[in-house]
Amino acid sequence: MRSLECRLKQMEGSGKVVPLTLAWRAALVLSCTAGGILATPGLARLCPARAHQKAGFYCVLSFIGLHTILANNVGTIIALWGRSSLFRLFRRPNMKQRTLLGMLTPSSNTTLEPVTAAMLAGVPEASAHFGRFRVTEIALSDSALAQFDDSEILTAAELLADARLDVIGWNGTSSGWLGFDADERLCKRITERTGIASCTSVLALNEIFERTGVRRFGLVTPYRDDVQERVIATYAKAGFECVGEQHLKLQDNFSFSEVGAEQIRAMVREVAATKPDAITIFCTNLAGAPLAAELEAETGIPIYDTISTVVWKSLRLAGVDTTRIKGWGRLFQDLT
Repeated sequence: MRSLECRLKQMEGSGKVVPLTLAWRAALVLSCTAGGILATPGLARLCPARAHQKAGFYCVLSFIGLHTILANNVGTIIALWGRSSLFRLFRRPNMKQRTLLGMLTPSSNTTLEPVTAAMLAGVPEASAHFGRFRVTEIALSDSALAQFDDSEILTAAELLADARLDVIGWNGTSSGWLGFDADERLCKRITERTGIASCTSVLALNEIFERTGVRRFGLVTPYRDDVQERVIATYAKAGFECVGEQHLKLQDNFSFSEVGAEQIRAMVREVAATKPDAITIFCTNLAGAPLAAELEAETGIPIYDTISTVVWKSLRLAGVDTTRIKGWGRLFQDLT
């Protein structure tokens, strides 16, 4: 037994099998004790006077052994308890738990990270964590479309998963021109690879349209003519009519982040004149989310920015009350 104990100590020193060594130690003590107690009836027949003495000895041995295990492994026991489902069952409902949101991010995007972080400021236990993959232009050429190949996105998702996230969101709008099935397939693959719930900006927007009865919408983007036409056609195929649109005919993804607030306001006002059911600012590198609340107050029309939509859906999947997000538009207050 001593050699086995030495081996277990060596294994424990490696830091790889602490729970296993703890279980082995407990098993050793209990098995020795159980063996002794089971042998007591036979001992009683041979030597009745010593049977009770022997049983008492094994009980004392068990107590000392288990006490030693508990004393020497208290840190391990606490850690295991903290990870157990039993702990989650008995913990107080009002205990604050961290909510970790993963955001898949185009490499040249400089808007969605600061906007997402600012949006989550009212939910201090929630934090966003970003994984990038290469995207530098938005166009319909083969090379531009290849940027959204699932393999690159899944690699970024797997790295994000190391952070033990609650949700992984694709903070981008590519399925607007690739087709909604691209995002549906991506979400399925992310969850299969990582075991983590997933969502996207566009699928969240579509859910919002369905839940609020939107059929006529306005579209604001920085995209090229052909990309804009493809987005409108994708939504038309799904039963949504674009009744007003504005776009800037840009292709370089980084340039989207340099569009100023006044230009975005002007585009939204032009689209609002067509009286849509809702307006979407459809690009996660366009700084539309911080303007949503003021433009809703001005136009009386819901403004759904695609950074906001993925944050909204991610929080819902993580079980967080979205009404805690204040000042970012009616989306977070009306759809809970």
